[in-house]
Amino acid sequence: MAAAALPMEAHLKQDVFQPSPAARQRAHIQSFAQYQQMYTRSLHDSDAFWREQAALLDWFTPFTAVQSGSLQDGTVSWFLNGKLNASYNCIDRHVAAGHGEKVAILFEADTPGQVQKITFRQLQADVSRCANALRTLGVRRGDAVCIYLPMVPAAAVAMLACARIGAPHRYVSTAVIDSARARCSATNLLLACACFASPCFPVWCSLDSAPKRSVTASQMVTAPWC
Repeated sequence: MAAAALPMEAHLKQDVFQPSPAARQRAHIQSFAQYQQMYTRSLHDSDAFWREQAALLDWFTPFTAVQSGSLQDGTVSWFLNGKLNASYNCIDRHVAAGHGEKVAILFEADTPGQVQKITFRQLQADVSRCANALRTLGVRRGDAVCIYLPMVPAAAVAMLACARIGAPHRYVSTAVIDSARARCSATNLLLACACFASPCFPVWCSLDSAPKRSVTASQMVTAPWC
């Protein structure tokens, strides 16, 4: 008689893989006990804890206070008067620190053997090129951009480019075709993929046939580099 299948919770409790000592030494948080200690401090010494964490980022304008207001009243604000850029912190500061030739994105495609290693320097060039293209198309700070791409490096490039110029983005996976039209509507620009996978699958065609209301994005751009 076959043994009864264990519930998922049992597998989660049993299948614990401990990292090697060498991996622990390289980790930012080296043990669960250290995590618990940090979490407790974040609750009881919140300002000091988050001030230390914020110091790990590069700020264009330093913040004057860690937090103000309260969650209960809906008036909470964090890092008052401070200015930073997520794209800069993800890419540029690592290039400036001499890590430009290190791998930033390691991408393995669905097709075996198709591997992309994108360095920080290459990623910086790609993101800058995409950000400049968005500006050329008229996208400005505060304009909404819909990114309708599969899970490929080009999607990360597009997201980082949006963050670079201050344009909020809405990512829609190509796996959710049914709701793509509605979720991409009322945006200033739609980025879609001209061709994906082999044989070629034109993603933008799936968007055209999505059974929802028409996309009202002011412009649609296909990205051949995905």
